[in-house]
Amino acid sequence: MIEYHSLCRVCNSQSRFIMDGKLLDMKVDYFECPACGYVQTETPYWLDRAYAEAINSSDTGIMARNISNVNVVLATLMSMGCYDEKLIDYAGGYGFLVRLLRDAGIDALWYDRYCENLVARGFEYDTGGGGG
Repeated sequence: MIEYHSLCRVCNSQSRFIMDGKLLDMKVDYFECPACGYVQTETPYWLDRAYAEAINSSDTGIMARNISNVNVVLATLMSMGCYDEKLIDYAGGYGFLVRLLRDAGIDALWYDRYCENLVARGFEYDTGGGGG
């Protein structure tokens, strides 16, 4: 096997190839930095394609992740004593987390410049700057 390297995006050390994997329908190389332990992909050439839609069709865990995140957010708010504070889900996607938090009694608002609010309509954060 040919060993090749990439510069670490965190500490600029030489990272070593560790594996390749499928991302979308492409083969992508992964590298690990021996200095700081950061794992990164090769230089991402797929970002335009990956972000062509706000939520990718390959994101099969979107609902489970949002349901799990509600508990994390609620626990964090409780531990910080901020349960009654306003919360903004910045980059809120379709609004699933905002809707779930509102269902739990949290004054949550949605904001996402790149995605349509499908399920938290009426609870958009007003940036005051004309679309933020």
